[in-house]
Amino acid sequence: HIAIETSDPSMDRRHCIINVQRNKQGKVKYTLRDAPSNTGTFLMNEILGDRDRVFINDGAVITLGATSILLSLEK
Repeated sequence: HIAIETSDPSMDRRHCIINVQRNKQGKVKYTLRDAPSNTGTFLMNEILGDRDRVFINDGAVITLGATSILLSLEK
């Protein structure tokens, strides 16, 4: 778990889950899903469904409540 400190009252204590794994070729892959949260988790302004698990890439914008996070991967 990685905490994000915020004063955003619309962000749940446990809002979403980002999984980080390596595939068989050693490449890191990222998946996003809602925890579930009260206000929803958005990827590039599209709300995730209750059971959605989506791949995310460098530059993805994730919105939690009124807070947006940019996924920036170091190369």
